[in-house]
Amino acid sequence: QTAGTVETPDGRKVLIDMPTGKIRFSGGSLENLEYKFPVPDDVVRIAAAVGKSGLFANYIDPCLLDAPSEARLREYSELRREVGGHIEGIRTLVGGGEYACARALIGDTRTMELTADELDFVRDVTESMPDSERPVQTPKGKDNLTGSRDRGIKSIDDAYQAKIEAMTRQEFIEFARSVATGKTKQTGKHADESYIFGIARTLGIPAEIREDITVECIEARLPRIRGKPYNDTDWVDKSTTDQAFNYLASIGSESALQKLFDYMFDFVEKGDFHQIGWREEDRDQRSETFLSEVTLAIATYFRGELPINILMGNLGRLKETARYLEANADEYVEEYAIKQINQMIQYTVERAGDF
Repeated sequence: QTAGTVETPDGRKVLIDMPTGKIRFSGGSLENLEYKFPVPDDVVRIAAAVGKSGLFANYIDPCLLDAPSEARLREYSELRREVGGHIEGIRTLVGGGEYACARALIGDTRTMELTADELDFVRDVTESMPDSERPVQTPKGKDNLTGSRDRGIKSIDDAYQAKIEAMTRQEFIEFARSVATGKTKQTGKHADESYIFGIARTLGIPAEIREDITVECIEARLPRIRGKPYNDTDWVDKSTTDQAFNYLASIGSESALQKLFDYMFDFVEKGDFHQIGWREEDRDQRSETFLSEVTLAIATYFRGELPINILMGNLGRLKETARYLEANADEYVEEYAIKQINQMIQYTVERAGDF
């Protein structure tokens, strides 16, 4: 639909051109309307601009529901009754100490379109459970004011036919390990497996555990793709490993930084720094080498804050690596990595002196 007729308060009917397609709701008199389309008999308010040929609206312009159609209101009311039954069931199960069943029902309920009040009630009941029995749950935050189910969680749930928000913290940690290492395979709609790292952070899993999961991912996947020619590379393993380097760096601990240095040195010492994921016929794919990915991760997340004790402990190997790459690397391929390593050396020397 690229045009629509609206009725003004004084009864006039005005055609609005919608060249970018259907207008979606940005809010209104009911909750959970965002990104849904108006249906016949909805009363809406829509923002439109005056153009040379008349009025027009873009899909991002405000579109508010003033009064729902009978069909929309009936569906919304039925959902509220269904959710109310779930909430009463959760209350009963938690009160009776049937925590496994309560987690399952909480997980099911959190997949529904809940109002802000319903989300708060489910959260309050969940937090009344013993810590070891309590399911993990998306927290409230500046990007998710109501604490509704995280989009990454939804993607992973759909891909693995799972319900993360029905898992205890320990169950989620074990699930995250199996996803990160590729031990558990996707059986549903495809999702980026590296989402699991961000989910672990969102759910408040301690940094040291997230670091362990990320390293386990790299250790499991790297041998499966290391040294493989471009056309034989498993790109799920490649992409997930690339992201694991970034997430490892984002943790920001000294042990994570040291691990990244160890990987960087290993790629050079094994002499395959220019081969992993490299496509010879396409000279623009320089970032596909793991050496570049690791140095980029270090530079991105530790910029200006590299712990001097870690740098000093690795200064000798950094110098050897820089000299080796400058003598043996394809400068076009590894130009970024060489530049970043030399900057690390310079930063260390300036702060601690050359020794």
